[in-house]
Amino acid sequence: MPITKLHGWQIEYLNEREYHVLKQEIFGRDIYSFEPDTPSPRILDIGAHIGMASLYFLTQAPGAHITAVEPNPYVAEVLERNLWQNQVDDQVTVEKVAVGTESGQTELYIDSSPDQWWSTASLLPAAWTGDQATYPLTVPMKGLREFLTDSIDLLKMDIEGAEQAILMSAGLELVKVRQLLIEFHPHPKQSLSTLCKYLTNLGFTVSVWKKGKPVSIAAAGNGLVMIRAARSDRA
Repeated sequence: MPITKLHGWQIEYLNEREYHVLKQEIFGRDIYSFEPDTPSPRILDIGAHIGMASLYFLTQAPGAHITAVEPNPYVAEVLERNLWQNQVDDQVTVEKVAVGTESGQTELYIDSSPDQWWSTASLLPAAWTGDQATYPLTVPMKGLREFLTDSIDLLKMDIEGAEQAILMSAGLELVKVRQLLIEFHPHPKQSLSTLCKYLTNLGFTVSVWKKGKPVSIAAAGNGLVMIRAARSDRA
């Protein structure tokens, strides 16, 4: 598989077009920028893909300890190799599971089109857009609450359309998280205003970002947005 250098990291990838899109988003536009409160923040990277976000977090906080969660076993193999060849596998623990509302097994829907866009794998058939050709792969699943037994400095989530139900399933355990970076994918089963209100009621200060700028919920429209949320205290 192709390997390239990026900001000092050696990265193996599966799809060249997809890699360049993710490179621009993560390392170019800094969509996952955050301000760590400690030299060794605990980070939960849900939807880790090949590890580019985890490596970005280590660029921002070299002392971070990260749990990288990736349900696709084929992609998780590349993730593990990227961590190993960058000698950070002692700081990043890989969990090869889907995150859901409960534990068990689930169907992960993977792009079966000629594009073979690995990062769009979703718990939703046809992807969050509803128009992608996909095939199901049965994978193990853990409930989000299982990852929140201790305090978390940052939870990043990019799971392609099931984020509202999964976040809300955690209940009060979610207040153990200091900061949230949630990629919100519009879908008939989700409501941006409902999720933002839920987080606000838990004590988070919430903002919505689109194309690198803060916007109102009304102005967010039907496109992909980033929810940034932070608490000033922890449970």
